[in-house]
Amino acid sequence: MQKSRFRRTDLRALVRDALLAAILVISKEMLAFLPNVELVTTLLMAYTVVYRFRALVPIYAFVAIEAVLYPSVSSTLMYLYVWLVLWVIVMLLPHRTMPALLYMLVGGLFGLVFGCLCAPVQALYFGLSAKGALAWIVAGLPFDLSHAIGNFAIGALTPVVINLLRWLEKN
Repeated sequence: MQKSRFRRTDLRALVRDALLAAILVISKEMLAFLPNVELVTTLLMAYTVVYRFRALVPIYAFVAIEAVLYPSVSSTLMYLYVWLVLWVIVMLLPHRTMPALLYMLVGGLFGLVFGCLCAPVQALYFGLSAKGALAWIVAGLPFDLSHAIGNFAIGALTPVVINLLRWLEKN
């Protein structure tokens, strides 16, 4: 009988990453009825603190699932880089768990600039001029503000999620 090239730890990581991606999708869909209120930002911050570079696997698995569920080219293109921006910001923070307020501020600011981050793809997708893109950003500010408030509030859960993920990794 031929020995498998997969080790138990590889299989464990694969299953973990799939579950983390599924949690992202489920949490997003669960709160879809609330405009711009989501757990994805908080979960991605926690994943990044705990798993560092490996956090990119569930992030892009989430993007792939979202592309299948919502095959709009513009949202898929935005998700390809928007979540990477958040990942980079969190990677620049210290590796240890920080006070909840820091995660709340990062999440809130990310929510506030989310529309600006999405503007280049929207401008290309809809053929907007620079003036049209700016108008699109300004028109979206109320949504970005609600996104920021939601991310700020939910960001308080980030240290709790980090501690839970670390505990699960140990057990």
